[in-house]
Amino acid sequence: QLNQSTEDMKKQLDRSLEMLKRLQVNEKIDDLEKQLKDLSKKQEELKKQIEDKNISEEKSIDKQDEINKKFDEIKDDLKKLNELNKNLENPLNLEETKEQEDNISNELKDSKESLENGKNKKAGESQKKASDQIEQLAEQLDKQQKKANQKQQEEDMDALRNILESLMTLSFDQEELMNRMYKVSVSDPAYRKYGRRQRRIIDDTKIVRDSLLALAKRQPKIASFIDKELNTIEMNHQSSIEDIDDQRKKDLSKHQQLVMTSYNNLALLLNEALQSMQAQMQSQTPGSGSCNNPGKGRPKPGSSMSSGDMKEMLKKQLEQMQKGSNPGGQKEGDKPGDKPGNKQGSSGQNMLGLGNKEIAKMAAEQTAIRQRLEQLRNEMNKEGQGLGNKLNPLINELEQQEKELINRNINNLMINRQRDIMTRLLESEKAIMERGFEEKRESKSANNVNFGNKIRFDEYNKQKLKQIELLKSADPFYKKYYKDKANQYFNVN
Repeated sequence: QLNQSTEDMKKQLDRSLEMLKRLQVNEKIDDLEKQLKDLSKKQEELKKQIEDKNISEEKSIDKQDEINKKFDEIKDDLKKLNELNKNLENPLNLEETKEQEDNISNELKDSKESLENGKNKKAGESQKKASDQIEQLAEQLDKQQKKANQKQQEEDMDALRNILESLMTLSFDQEELMNRMYKVSVSDPAYRKYGRRQRRIIDDTKIVRDSLLALAKRQPKIASFIDKELNTIEMNHQSSIEDIDDQRKKDLSKHQQLVMTSYNNLALLLNEALQSMQAQMQSQTPGSGSCNNPGKGRPKPGSSMSSGDMKEMLKKQLEQMQKGSNPGGQKEGDKPGDKPGNKQGSSGQNMLGLGNKEIAKMAAEQTAIRQRLEQLRNEMNKEGQGLGNKLNPLINELEQQEKELINRNINNLMINRQRDIMTRLLESEKAIMERGFEEKRESKSANNVNFGNKIRFDEYNKQKLKQIELLKSADPFYKKYYKDKANQYFNVN
């Protein structure tokens, strides 16, 4: 732990140094942009003063000489900017400006020589060109800075997606291995095979670890959390190897479970960070919602999904389930691994013939559909008629399907439930269409009222309310994600 604390401090220092360097580059660009705009303005003012004859010849030459010297200083600062940018681990993509600088220097030089020779008209032309070119150089720096920062943001988002997918795969693999090692005896030859698989998971984690540390340097907001979870994973992986060697199955399950929890915590964090970055980019480019790499991003789940999109998504999932429902001649009721046609392990597949990535994608799609329906239900219930409550059975079915996919309790019941979900979605379209229609009077049945012992009934309600409040109270140490999930559960139920 002491070694890890020292290593964490070193990482934080390296990250802080890198962030300071990056901040220095961006501030240097902003400062140069301001200086160039001021210099362009001064050159334009000097040109106007000469044309209006509000300045003497000697003073105009002195002022032009000051402008020329100031631009020479800016040229030196531009060289320093390039050096600072090259020292970054991931330099900004800044284009070369030497050609523009030389053109401006020549125009400024011609302006001074023309003034010295008394050719004010020719000097004015050179001054006008110099002023325009200086303004263009300032705009070019600004555009390059914004473009470079946006590109790096998009690269970070792509890295986030790849790491998120890898973490989900590692989590599924670790869970599968944990369940298998729990069932197998230490004297079974398969125990040693599973031990080698645990080492492969550890090797795969090292690749993801390097990617996470590289990302943390560019996204300091999530750096400390990443360090904490990576340390937890490393410590428990080391303990897992020791448990396998010493044949301590009970301790092994505990350490493997802790590793899987850290995988999931990191995945949740990265998902929230990705959504935040997407929202930030959309706010920077209002109305467009586009980026330089169209097609690579994924839409924010549930935000603009129509009922047709939901039906199409559910239909494709059902076809995929049915296609893989009987791989290798496996019969209903057989356990995974009983038939040679369905080997579970190296392929990472289950009885439906679906790999971990396919299962994760299905679960994500089910979540997106459920979130969209919850959003529709809340909007419909705002009108006070309770129309949105008609969507509750469908939402519950989707939630159950989502849990089964995450826990990989996959069987023919899941296929039947998928069909039921599609049927319920078709029925629920009526409830969605009713929203906004002309309200008509409907007959209502009378409510059953319990006229029993009023004192005992009130006492029962008080006790029930206390129990509900006790359930709703959340530990202050819970993460925001789990608090939100708990509140969402109680609001729905």
